[in-house]
Amino acid sequence: MIHLLQQLIPPMAPLRRSSEITMPCRPCSKSIVFLLIMVEWVVILSTMATSKDTTNAFTWLDCPTPPPSASPGATSSINSTFQANVLALLAALPPSAGPAAFASLSRSEGRDRAFVRGMCRGDSAPDDCATFLRSAVLDINGHCNDRRRAAIWYDKCFLSYADTNASTAYEGTYRQVFYHYKNVSDKVAFERTYYALMTRPTAAAADGSASAARMFATGQAVYAPGLGNGTMYGMVQCMRDRTAAECGRCLNDSVQQLPSCCWGHQGGVVLGYNCYLRVEIYTYYDLTVDAPPPLPLAPGPSTSKAKPSVGEGHGEPTWIVLEYVSLARRSAAKKKSFFFQNN
Repeated sequence: MIHLLQQLIPPMAPLRRSSEITMPCRPCSKSIVFLLIMVEWVVILSTMATSKDTTNAFTWLDCPTPPPSASPGATSSINSTFQANVLALLAALPPSAGPAAFASLSRSEGRDRAFVRGMCRGDSAPDDCATFLRSAVLDINGHCNDRRRAAIWYDKCFLSYADTNASTAYEGTYRQVFYHYKNVSDKVAFERTYYALMTRPTAAAADGSASAARMFATGQAVYAPGLGNGTMYGMVQCMRDRTAAECGRCLNDSVQQLPSCCWGHQGGVVLGYNCYLRVEIYTYYDLTVDAPPPLPLAPGPSTSKAKPSVGEGHGEPTWIVLEYVSLARRSAAKKKSFFFQNN
């Protein structure tokens, strides 16, 4: 079947590699377009059958309804030209990410133009990254295939598509916050050390130098010397189609959001379309990317009187999810909380 389809369908022109790759869409009949998409998805499914990854845990899915489309009158039905363009881009994304662990693709023009972005965590190997993104492609298409904008986050990768580029207010202000349900014993010391720690990787990810090409940085700091796991581990990353200034603004906003919602909890994650932040009291990334030794406990008296003799917590956490809506998007925003098992 695949061999016959390949004989009937002319090959697509090669992708143009640049900071934003634009996929060609030559004038052709809808039947040819969808036959081509069928071939591409058969290839993805056959690859997934032998490369399914079970370590890249799903985190969150955003399928906004109604989508904030920039193309009035455009359709987002499953059989639309726009969705055909999205499928073609999703099929091309995993191999396009390559060693850089990032790709930004676009296809077509006008109201049917589609944009797809994908990124893997900065400590991911290229082969693993392709596997992570293939899983994300199948999941996002299975859940959001009638939308003009969607995003999906995992522990080790992120993928999104839209009918506009990622510079819109929606992507810029979107945040989703997760936090551990357990509290730390010394909240003041934890928060003080958190701010001292996150300053360093945030600056490193957004400094614009060649050494920060992946816009990814990590760090660790001791907040409770008497505890067996009194060290916190921080990680930040920005989408690499953002400027250094945009990266810095996104991360600085995320750094502020975690304590403002979740003060005193053992760790948390702040998801965004353009940046990512995570802090835990256990290791969850490749520690070899941490060049300097752990920072000492930040100076200053603590008001906590608790003196636990055991660690704060162990293993993967159970998360509470808190959805944040920027005041720029909704003046009377309200928070909604519910439980989410991250296992």
